[in-house]
Amino acid sequence: MSVAHRSDESIWVRMMHWVPVEAEWPEPVQGAVLPNIGIRLLGSVACADPSEEDGIDPREESPGTPRGTVEYVVTGSVARARDFEVDTGAGGQSAGVELVLTVNGRLIQAQVDGRARDVEPGSRLRLRGEFLVIGDYEWEAFDLVDTRASWSVEEMRQFSTGDYLLRLVPAPQSV
Repeated sequence: MSVAHRSDESIWVRMMHWVPVEAEWPEPVQGAVLPNIGIRLLGSVACADPSEEDGIDPREESPGTPRGTVEYVVTGSVARARDFEVDTGAGGQSAGVELVLTVNGRLIQAQVDGRARDVEPGSRLRLRGEFLVIGDYEWEAFDLVDTRASWSVEEMRQFSTGDYLLRLVPAPQSV
């Protein structure tokens, strides 16, 4: 899987400080290849114009997030929509919709507010949000559609919280 926006194949992705520890990955550094990772857009959704082209386009720094965080607008078709819940001690409560979009023939994970019953399979959506690395434990725990791939770190920033902001490109396929 390769996630690319129209002008460049790189995307900025936030990786929480605990993700490399939990997955037993080395610390991300420029030039490193992160094998078999998943990326999710966390954001909001609006209907897309059926004539609007599929794509992943950077927008701007996200309000309320550390300087340098980039928001993207992702336009594609719904391949899967499923409700997910969180349990904060009072039992499971609806937390939104886990989506898989087809964008230029590739699958993209996303989480947005709402209910799956309100999202038609095959419908076109336009999402706006920030890309995050999916925690390794989530694949089995939440039965996610496997969209993992290897990515190369082109640039890295680390925030005072320990979280990383990584500019990633699809890693070259080994033969």
